[in-house]
Amino acid sequence: MSNEADFWFARVDIDVAKDKELSITAKFIFTILCIFADKDKRGCWPSNETVADTAGVSESTLLRAYKELEARGVISRESRFKNGQQTSSYTLIVGHNAPCYGGVIDDGAGVSCMTDRTRTNEQDIKDSLTREAELPEREEIPEAPAESFSPEDAPEIMRSTAEYLLLKTGRKSLTENEISALRELSANQYPSRVQKEIDRACERFRRNGNKLETLTFCYIAGALRSQPTLKRKSRKKSEPDGMSLPQAEIDATRTEQTEEELDNELAELKAEMLEGGC
Repeated sequence: MSNEADFWFARVDIDVAKDKELSITAKFIFTILCIFADKDKRGCWPSNETVADTAGVSESTLLRAYKELEARGVISRESRFKNGQQTSSYTLIVGHNAPCYGGVIDDGAGVSCMTDRTRTNEQDIKDSLTREAELPEREEIPEAPAESFSPEDAPEIMRSTAEYLLLKTGRKSLTENEISALRELSANQYPSRVQKEIDRACERFRRNGNKLETLTFCYIAGALRSQPTLKRKSRKKSEPDGMSLPQAEIDATRTEQTEEELDNELAELKAEMLEGGC
C-alpha cells in the first residue's frame, strides 16, 4: 500500500488571494505558479505552454494574466536564453512582499528584509501597549445591595402574617416580589389561611431537605393559587380588619393531597419561584 498522501497542497500567498485588484484569472495563474515554485527560493521556470495547459487557458489569456500580476508586483519575470535562443522565463514569486502590500522585494543577496507593513504592525502594538499603560486603573463600582422590605411595607391585613413567615424561616426582611405576592394574597385569602399554608410549606421544606430561609411569599402565593379562593365576607364595623375565618371553614375548603402530590406541587412551585425572580 502506498504511503503517499491522498492529495497535495500548494502554498498560496494570502495577500494575493485576498487582493481585490486582481482578477480571478490572475489569481488562478498565480496559484499555478506556486505549484511549480521552489519552496526555498520562491522561483520557477515552467514554459508558457505548460502553465497554460495546467490552468486550462489559452496562451493569450496566460500572457494577459502575467501582465496583470507583474503590474501589481506580485511576480517578477526575467527572460532566459540558451545558446542564443530564448527559453522559458524565470518567475519569482514576490507575493506579500510586493510594494502594493507595503513590502520590500528581497535584495537578491539572501538578506531577509523587514517589510514596511511589518514595521507598521510592530509600531501599532507598541503604541497600543503604551496607551494601555497610560490609562488610569478602573475603579470597581460595588453592586448596590438588593432593596429589602419589612412587614410594615405589606398590606395592613397581612402584616402579622409577614412577621409570622419571617419568624418561622429565621429571615430578617422581605423582597419586593414578596410584597407584591402579599398584595395578591390580601385580595384573595384570609391571614389565617395563609399562615396555615406557611406551616404546611415549612413541613414540606423540612421533609424534602430544603432550607427554610428559601421559603418566600411567592411560593405561598403560588401554592394557594391552585386552591379555592376564599373571598372575605362583609364584616361588621366592630370587627377587626384582620379577623380570621373559622378553622373549620378553612379545612372544609381544602382537598386532601397525597405525599406524592405534595412533592410534585413543591417542585412545580419552586420552578415558578425561579421564573418569577423570588
